[in-house]
Amino acid sequence: MIGFALSSSVFSLMAMISLLEISVSFLCFSYFFGYFLIMKKPHRSFPTNWPFLGMLPGLLVEIPRVYDYVTEFLEASNLTFPFKGPRFGGLDMLFTVDPANIHHIMSSNFANYPKGSEFKKLFDVLGDGIFNADSDLWKDLRKSAQSMMSRPEFQRFTLRTNMSKLEKGLVPILDHFAEKKLVFDLQDVFQRFTFDTTFVLATGIDPGCLSIEMPEIEFAKALDEAEEAIFFRHFKPEIVWKMQRLLGFGDELKMSIAHSTFDRVCSKCIASKRDEITRGVTSIDSSSKDLLMSYMDVDTTKYKLLNPGDDKFLRDMILSFMLAGRDTTGSALTWFFWLLSKNPEVTTKIRQEINTKLSPRTDNDPVHFSSFNPQELNKLFLSFNAGPRTCLGKEVAMTQMKTVAVKIIQNYEVKIVEGHKIEPVPSIILHMKQGLRVMVTKRCNLKFAKVELRSLFGNFQINNILRMIARKRFYGDGAEQDDDSKRVRQLVDEAVSSAGVGHASDYLPLLRSVTSYEKRVKKLAVRVDEFLQGLVDEKRSQKEKGNTMIDHLLSLQETQPDNYTDVTVKGLIVVTRTLEWAMLNLLNHPEVLKKAKIEIDTKIGLDRLMDEPDALNLPYLQCIVSEIFRLYPAAPLPPRRATDDCIVGGYNFQRGTTVIANVWAIHRDPDIWEEPEKFKPERFEKKGEDKKLITFGMGRRACPGSGLAQRVLLLSLAFFFLISLKLLFGKRHIKFNLPPSPARPLPFIGHLHLLKQPLHRTFLTFSKSLDGAPIFSLRLGNRLAVVVSSYSVAEECFTKNDIVLANRPEFIVGKHIEYNFTTMTSAPYGDHWRNLRRISTLEIFSSHKLNGLLSVRTDEIRHLLLRLSKNSQHGFARVEMRSLFMDLTINNILRMMAGKRFYGDGTEQDDNARRVRHLIDEVVAKAGAGNANDYIPILRWFTNFEKQVKELAGRVDEFLQSLVDEKRANKEKGNTMMDHLLSLQQMQPDYYTDVTLKGIIIVMILAGTETLTGTLEWAMLNLLNHPEVLRKARTEIDTKIGFDRLIDEPDTKSLPYLQGIVLETLRLHPAAPTLVPHMTSDDCMLAGYDVPRGSMLLVNVWAMHRDPSVWEDPEMFKPERFENEKEKQKVLSFGIGRRACPGVALTHRLVTLALGSMVQCFEWERTGEEYIETREAPMMRPATPLLAMCKARPIVHKTFDGFA
Repeated sequence: MIGFALSSSVFSLMAMISLLEISVSFLCFSYFFGYFLIMKKPHRSFPTNWPFLGMLPGLLVEIPRVYDYVTEFLEASNLTFPFKGPRFGGLDMLFTVDPANIHHIMSSNFANYPKGSEFKKLFDVLGDGIFNADSDLWKDLRKSAQSMMSRPEFQRFTLRTNMSKLEKGLVPILDHFAEKKLVFDLQDVFQRFTFDTTFVLATGIDPGCLSIEMPEIEFAKALDEAEEAIFFRHFKPEIVWKMQRLLGFGDELKMSIAHSTFDRVCSKCIASKRDEITRGVTSIDSSSKDLLMSYMDVDTTKYKLLNPGDDKFLRDMILSFMLAGRDTTGSALTWFFWLLSKNPEVTTKIRQEINTKLSPRTDNDPVHFSSFNPQELNKLFLSFNAGPRTCLGKEVAMTQMKTVAVKIIQNYEVKIVEGHKIEPVPSIILHMKQGLRVMVTKRCNLKFAKVELRSLFGNFQINNILRMIARKRFYGDGAEQDDDSKRVRQLVDEAVSSAGVGHASDYLPLLRSVTSYEKRVKKLAVRVDEFLQGLVDEKRSQKEKGNTMIDHLLSLQETQPDNYTDVTVKGLIVVTRTLEWAMLNLLNHPEVLKKAKIEIDTKIGLDRLMDEPDALNLPYLQCIVSEIFRLYPAAPLPPRRATDDCIVGGYNFQRGTTVIANVWAIHRDPDIWEEPEKFKPERFEKKGEDKKLITFGMGRRACPGSGLAQRVLLLSLAFFFLISLKLLFGKRHIKFNLPPSPARPLPFIGHLHLLKQPLHRTFLTFSKSLDGAPIFSLRLGNRLAVVVSSYSVAEECFTKNDIVLANRPEFIVGKHIEYNFTTMTSAPYGDHWRNLRRISTLEIFSSHKLNGLLSVRTDEIRHLLLRLSKNSQHGFARVEMRSLFMDLTINNILRMMAGKRFYGDGTEQDDNARRVRHLIDEVVAKAGAGNANDYIPILRWFTNFEKQVKELAGRVDEFLQSLVDEKRANKEKGNTMMDHLLSLQQMQPDYYTDVTLKGIIIVMILAGTETLTGTLEWAMLNLLNHPEVLRKARTEIDTKIGFDRLIDEPDTKSLPYLQGIVLETLRLHPAAPTLVPHMTSDDCMLAGYDVPRGSMLLVNVWAMHRDPSVWEDPEMFKPERFENEKEKQKVLSFGIGRRACPGVALTHRLVTLALGSMVQCFEWERTGEEYIETREAPMMRPATPLLAMCKARPIVHKTFDGFA
């Protein structure tokens, strides 16, 4: 009754207020409309002074452009203007920008102009802080703050804070936006940067506002809303905004919420700081003393009006400093970069000044600005106030602004989005209303390095030729210390030398009898033949035919037995020397180099290496190759011998005459070529010019390898252009304290040669070789990998560094099969991944969704039981378990997703099902096997792995799209996940795209197949090897379930021993023994070591699950260990942190139910007396498919007749 009466009173009061508002509004409108008609005058710059309301209406109309408007009427009023507010409203103000007036008010007669009580009312949220204080309190606050901020310790603390946030916060975010080519709000980034640094200086706490996730920080939001409310208080009569505050609406409601936020957050910081001091965690004499700590330790005998024991006093101090430091600097930086965008010539001059006046330094060195003089600055403008109230933080602000400006201008190009509207927002701080929408690109600042190209090109080309011929590598990185490689290199050098140098014995046969030249050549020929025959024999003995030239030539051996030797020698001479001449001429003609690089960057882009088909789209690069072949033919053409008398050029050639064509001279003949001595690739833009080249001979004996030479030279030059020499050979002068490595990495391949399958065992061996190091590093081609084998370091990874490690490395399979890294397992951490995670959590793996699909799991498990029972009704039958588990797993996934069944009974003769099974086998194999192309990108030129993956991805997409289209065309909505997702697609098409749906299916197949199949196979293997565990599990089921019905999914909750078997299986045999790789999005520290940005992180949970310091008898299969609930928390098979596998519930449900059903329905034995081998295959399956003997129990006869 009381509540009803109160509600009625409120509604009555609201009705009366509404009627009153309407009446007053009508009378005011009538009065002012009549006044306007009578007193209407031409437009003036000054606001009209209305009766009763004064000049307020005109000002309110101009609120969207209030800064420009006030400037206009100040200009028209000789720099000073008296503003008349509403009568009795207390809003009369004096606007002035007259320097004499400002000096009078702020300096010479400062004492006559206190802030006063009216100012304090408007800024009441700041309490008694330095902004609101007057007289003696202000003096104490001012002097104490000046003393604290002028201390060298605080200045060093400020510099460290700014540089740390710059390098670890601002730079990684800008790098992220540049790499992803994203449009973002630069004002928001600057506001977050200054908020974090100011909060650290004020409280010693980093709120983490500046991060790639761009989290909403309630304190920062409260500051924005408080500033807006304070601004509008200047133009509202006090009674109006106080009434708003009383009734709780409008700007004052936001102010009240902000006030509460300030109180709560500041109280928490103060309490935390007091607790740290009490417990001795933070020394009060620390050199990193923030302002909050300084004020807690303030000398109250010197500053008598300060009360550090009062939380409100400390709260007002924090808030005043936040308002002063956060918004002003962030806003100034925003407008600074907007002005630079309008004046690019200024940016150029700044960069010139930076390069001239700032000495070379590493990225970690602080920037020093010796030229900054705050006193001189105050004479020029009043941004930091003037007189006794001049801002104490002006030096901090200017240094911070310059540091940020130098970093960005030096390292990035900032481009404002075309059409973006720039206007200020009405507030006490000059923010941009729509923010500053920009895109950034990184500028290249790496240093050039001196390199010797002949050996590099020689190694590159002969390795290329020998790998094409026989897939052998004898030169360059990794081959220097190999004795066999040394012998081959010496042999090839001798062969090239003998083939390329003429000898007098060839022209004076008599000399052969008195010199040993021919004898030496014969010996060399024998050694060359042995080497080549070894290559042929090795290839011939291999059962699997490869894709090398020898493989193809062996099939054509009867017609062309020796062609490959000529190709080896000829290719080595031509292409290596030509590459060297090509780079020499390009370096001597930078304009040609620049033009070629622009062509490649434009047509190929910066995100991938050039492929051979791209050469057709690079005409200028082809011109360069042709010009190199013209000026520098690698060798004279092989001599020809006349087989009969003939006439050439009017001269008689007798039979047996040797003819040598001087191609070098022909290519420089001024009668044929314009300016023949000049390097001019443009000459070949003219059609038909390339026909005059005879570098590879003419006629039927022309070199057959000319096409190969041209293609290799094109690719080689494009490679050096694309990544450019300075990026390929330049070194960043940043030294990291990396985790230890098991051996010195070899150039180019790093530690790849040390990796042996299974990797998790190899990693454990590496760890032991480093005295049990919990973390070590490996160089895998062009990637740095960090391997963690310790619970404590893993916890550090996914708590303190969870966001930094939330990205995934990019692999070829993820690019093509997982829709260009847009699936949940491959997508980079960000909004898209969070959306996918939300979909999977709510629409796929939630308890409600899994419960709704229980019938699918139950039906597939009964199909499994039925297949097992066919031959085991009357005795033990031999069964192969892997294929059965594979059928169970994939049928379950595809039926959950799309209601389709492609495996098991009834599908063997279905051609479509057969194609799908083959497709899924290919996908799982490609996704599960690591490939060297992911670590040595240049291999993509010489292998067809990526081409195979692309082709497979096309077939996979076609299959997945057919599932989606079939479901979409089906008028009757089913109960599959696809049905639910398609219904959501109709409401939110931007979220639930077809690519998203197909990505979900492929991830379910890739992640679920190995996890479920492997876990079931290992569980059964361990039960067969431990019959006592099997008996105990069967007893538990028989006791709690009985013999009259089959186990159901809800029953598994009452079967703790069965659950312990599943957990113990996951402990000993995690499906992903090193988890899905993570990648660092920023430099971070793990276990005291530096882990650079872009490093790949592998967590060896297989080793951690067998750590004797964590687990009792770690190598033994003991499900009993999980009777202790705490032990379950140590199983990390599905990962930890924000990118842990969301499908853990589905795995536990399906594996537990399937395993329990098989134990309940069948007797199980090994096929022999010996234990089953527990060696792993590379994909963490048992090395050989599991074979077992099973015999149906009586419960099968009772229950299977109903569904068989």
